[in-house]
Amino acid sequence: MDEITIKVNHRNIDKNTLLLDLKNIANKINSNTLSTKQYKESGGEFGVNTFLRRFGSWNNALQEAKLDVNTNNNKYSEVELYKNYISICEKLGKQASYNDMRVEKSAISRSTYDNHFGSWNKFLTKFIDYLNDGKLSVESEAKDNDSDRKNSRSISLSLRYKILVRDKFSCKKCGQSPAKNPNVVLHVDHIVPFSKGGDSTENNLEIKCSDCNYGKSNNYDI
Repeated sequence: MDEITIKVNHRNIDKNTLLLDLKNIANKINSNTLSTKQYKESGGEFGVNTFLRRFGSWNNALQEAKLDVNTNNNKYSEVELYKNYISICEKLGKQASYNDMRVEKSAISRSTYDNHFGSWNKFLTKFIDYLNDGKLSVESEAKDNDSDRKNSRSISLSLRYKILVRDKFSCKKCGQSPAKNPNVVLHVDHIVPFSKGGDSTENNLEIKCSDCNYGKSNNYDI
């Protein structure tokens, strides 16, 4: 019978012990850098979250271990991470939790959010700031202002999410939601169609499921 090993959860581990384990795994695979996946698959002794708690991010841990920063962890911009999160919320019909961001549901892994922001709670904090005041220097929102949004057919990420939350991730016409039926697809829809002078502001936007939205075309009730 093969030997059975059990990985014990460690607490209050000395930083030098963590850094030494990173270096040992990097040497083991003959690499100057290390991804979280490589660390776990190559026999890393500690959980990735332990490094995130102690160093703030995976790349901070690599830097302190004198290893090269893993550029794969930075391949997504903040806007792409926000956009992916909002898309998961739309699919689920609710605010997505950390457990909801598993690979089978999300195009971007949970560890990417941890690595980029330092932790899931730090991501949520920055995401709320992004929604509330738009002060984050992210590419797609940095150029937005009220007049641009009003006169543009496109809907900004922050406004899109606000409408989803306001309408409880449910179709305003039929009440369907992905939380009740995973086949339901939600759209943020113009009440007065853009082609008929409707603007992209909060009062002229609502949630519709794909069936109700496509059935509406560009007709609306006065």
